[in-house]
Amino acid sequence: SDAAAPIEDAGAAETSDASPETDSGAFDAGPVANACAATQGSLQTGTNVCLFFASAARVTWQAAVLACQSRSSLLVSIPDVARNDFLTSLIGSTDIWTGANDPGTNPGANAFVWRDGTPVSLALGTWAAGEPDTVADQFCVAKTGEAAAPPSPASPWRDRPCSELKAYVCERSF
Repeated sequence: SDAAAPIEDAGAAETSDASPETDSGAFDAGPVANACAATQGSLQTGTNVCLFFASAARVTWQAAVLACQSRSSLLVSIPDVARNDFLTSLIGSTDIWTGANDPGTNPGANAFVWRDGTPVSLALGTWAAGEPDTVADQFCVAKTGEAAAPPSPASPWRDRPCSELKAYVCERSF
């Protein structure tokens, strides 16, 4: 059935047809895919970015940051719609911490940055309706497992208290 197709596709993405003997001048995702798979990660198609989904974890934002560091990676950044869509398919209905936080103290500033200091785009169309808001103590950004509820997209982002317990996704480039 058509409903089973995405699941079959997801399974196919976990295997690599590239053989170690392949030595063309073209980009060979085989070694990158193999390195990513060795860390129990998922390679974002067309990139060298490996994402590790700690689906069973329920930790604070800071604990997620430290857990990713222990894996030689960073809490996931979402610089574009392609990464957001990949994460939406990866996390299903699970709420995760992203690598975005507002390092300031004014909840109304919504001056979110990724772990590398890059500003978070408020224009990607990824935030839940009314988010980010100015509620006290909401300085970290979660990507929810919520179904689409227009005008909110599927798995919309919400600013949340950093002390909440959520799963997380680490990213590492190979």
